[in-house]
This record gives sequence, C-alpha cells and structure tokens, in this order.
Amino acid sequence: MRLMDSIAKKLVLAIAAIMVTISIFASYFIVNQRSASVESQVTQEVQLVTEKTVRSIHEFFRERSRVVTTLAENPFINNWFANYTQRGSNIDSDPRAGFHFE
Repeated sequence: MRLMDSIAKKLVLAIAAIMVTISIFASYFIVNQRSASVESQVTQEVQLVTEKTVRSIHEFFRERSRVVTTLAENPFINNWFANYTQRGSNIDSDPRAGFHFE
C-alpha cells in the first residue's frame, strides 16, 4: 500500500510540475506578445499626437509670419525705417510715425 501511495504522490507532483512549467512558458510568451502589442499602440498614439502638434506649431508660425510679411511689404513702415537715423532716440513724438503716444 505504501508503494502505491508513494507512486501516486510522485505522479501528482510530476504532473503538477509539468503544468507549472507549461504555465510559466505560456505566460511568458503571452506577456511578451501583449507587451509588444501595447508598445506598438503607444508608439502609434505618440506618433499621431506628435504629428498633430507639429501641424499645430507649423500653423502657428505660418500665421505669425503673415504679420511680418505684411509689415515688411508696407511702404509706410519701410520708408519710416529707411529714414530712421537716430538709434535709440525717443520716437513717441516723431511726426513721421503718424501716431503719438501720451
């Protein structure tokens, strides 16, 4: 009777060890596959957000460059700077400016 008891215990332990080993390998591969999938999704989302931000920044600077282009093409501004000869002078009361600061 002891012989059967011992064999049964060994058999149960062997089967349990095999099941644990299979579970460890299966979970290792499943976790690796899931982590690769999550990494891919996160990378894709980061890329989309980055592209959206790049477009937003590009649009911001494009709109701001219109102000500079408008000022650079304005003959009044160009003439005023061409005739501005006193660096650092007070321009608040400059009659050429067409406006006065009080």
